[in-house]
Amino acid sequence: MPAESGEDQIRVLLVDDDDDDQIIVRELLSSAAGDRILLTAASTYEEGLSAVLSDAFEVCLVDYQLGEHNGLELIAEAKQKSSHAEMILLTGGDSIDVDINAARAGAGDYLAKRGLTAAILGRSVRYAVERGKATRSLRRLLGEKDLLIKEVHHRVKNNLQVICSLLSLQAGCAEGNLSADALRQAHNRVLSMSMIHEHLHDSETLLELDFGHYIRSLTISLFEAYCVDPTRIILEVEAEPIHLPSDDAVTCGLILNELVSNALKHAFDGGRIGRLRISFRRISLTEVELTVADDGVGVPGTFEVETARSLGWLIIRTLVDQLGATLSLQRAGGTKVCFSWQVTDATGRLST
Repeated sequence: MPAESGEDQIRVLLVDDDDDDQIIVRELLSSAAGDRILLTAASTYEEGLSAVLSDAFEVCLVDYQLGEHNGLELIAEAKQKSSHAEMILLTGGDSIDVDINAARAGAGDYLAKRGLTAAILGRSVRYAVERGKATRSLRRLLGEKDLLIKEVHHRVKNNLQVICSLLSLQAGCAEGNLSADALRQAHNRVLSMSMIHEHLHDSETLLELDFGHYIRSLTISLFEAYCVDPTRIILEVEAEPIHLPSDDAVTCGLILNELVSNALKHAFDGGRIGRLRISFRRISLTEVELTVADDGVGVPGTFEVETARSLGWLIIRTLVDQLGATLSLQRAGGTKVCFSWQVTDATGRLST
């Protein structure tokens, strides 16, 4: 039957170096679907791969034997280079190994030429077209979901930055008042959360972010917020590019904010010169460690993390418990705080 419209026609590419086989496949497709199928043939691996990558075809029929190459190589290379065409492997043999390897390479179906009929080939092409439509629909929905999540992170970041601005203005109005310092600390806490959403908005996965990169951004912002001379207090960051899920990242960001703020406020009193070292590393397959150390004046000998009553240490203890982390404090040569915890990926599984 003639096609009712161009939209009903199926664009099929046949990659086969045997002219006789090309004629047979063309006749089978014509018997199965008439002129609904617009068939284009390619006789070499290179010509076929170029045609596949043009995205001009919905379905590609690829012969197993292609001179020095084979159809599995072509299918795998096309999929690796993000071809969206549905692939069907044609072969003169009938081996379960070829079937398995075809699926691994990215073929949606596998047909033996021996005994191939118009009905079998036509059905395989129709199923491939339906798979392609379903895949495109799913890809579109996933794209819309990603855009929505990006927009959510963007709006949350903007709202938090508005709060930061209001806190900064209020702190300016309260200059000289005891509440000014509390407002600045609240500003920095909100800023740490805002930056998490900014990094999530820019990340590829949207559900997790490179926390090593975030550490550098946050510490630079805190140095600016406290008007620290970077030649007086040297910042050293050694952070591995470890990805954390968003919940862990927010919690760790707040802990890091408290630890760095404490060091900048108290460790280098009286213009003292020193170094602030931050380390973030994986200490086992599933465990990471974050360390903040300074060579400043150190904490008093009577200080204990468990009994400290300041708001900053109360926040740190609460968040460390929430994270399920283990925290330690060392006093030699300044102050060194380490905490480590089990990392899960965005699905909640232990990260390896």
